[in-house]
Amino acid sequence: MPLGCADSGNQLCVLPYQPNPIGYNMSLRRDMLIKLGALSLTPGGTNSNLLSNEECELFYRVSRFGAKMVYTPNAVLRHKIHPARATRRYLLDRFYWQGISDSPTLQIGEPSGYCAHVFKAYKTSPGIPYFLGWATWHRLKREPHREMMALTNICHILGTMREELALGTHSMVPGGGKLGK
Repeated sequence: MPLGCADSGNQLCVLPYQPNPIGYNMSLRRDMLIKLGALSLTPGGTNSNLLSNEECELFYRVSRFGAKMVYTPNAVLRHKIHPARATRRYLLDRFYWQGISDSPTLQIGEPSGYCAHVFKAYKTSPGIPYFLGWATWHRLKREPHREMMALTNICHILGTMREELALGTHSMVPGGGKLGK
């Protein structure tokens, strides 16, 4: 989740592998990190983009290795949020870039190729009119938090569609080169 909201309950539990985990408060044993290799720091958000999901590939390696990921409710996370990140514009941008970040992450262990990517882009497109209607309805009802939820869903869908179509176009060219280059 782009806002880092996760609650797996009040009990210590083993987490099943998921392709898009939340890693904002994670720790690894040193010996495991040495065996698996370091966390990739790309793509990583910068001032020019908000790409994320650096932990996804590491979680995949942990699961392939057969190690367990454990949730502990006693872990405490204190995260200072800069005021600029609490704006409507930032949240809409963040969800758009999360859609872009999620597409390559979800390719791990999935079929690839032009048709697969175009189908994924097409499959997400009906969500746009649905959430647009939802946003309009909640705007009329003066429920800005629900309107914002709908708008962030639209931004996520648009980011996902953009990246899926880019990945599909990229896969059309032998050797993975870009068209026109």
